[in-house]
Amino acid sequence: MSAQAQERPFHLTREVDQRMKQDTLQRFANNRIRTVAKRADQAGIVPEGFYDNCAELGPALLPIHEAPGGAGMARPPV
Repeated sequence: MSAQAQERPFHLTREVDQRMKQDTLQRFANNRIRTVAKRADQAGIVPEGFYDNCAELGPALLPIHEAPGGAGMARPPV
C-alpha cells in the first residue's frame, strides 16, 4: 500500500449534496409515499400523478446522460 493511500483511508461519509438529496428523498417518502402506500397496495393501483411526482424529483434520472433527458451525474458509491 502506498504512503498516500495510507493517509487517505476509505470512508463512507456523505458529502453535503448527498445529504441534501437524502433529506429530499426522505421527505418525499414520508409525505408522498407513506400516505398512499397501503391503500395503493391493497387496491393494486398507482395513485394518479404519482409517477409524475417521482419524475419531478428525478432520482432515477441522475445517472442518465443529459442528451436523452437525464441529469448526467455519476452515481457515487455512497
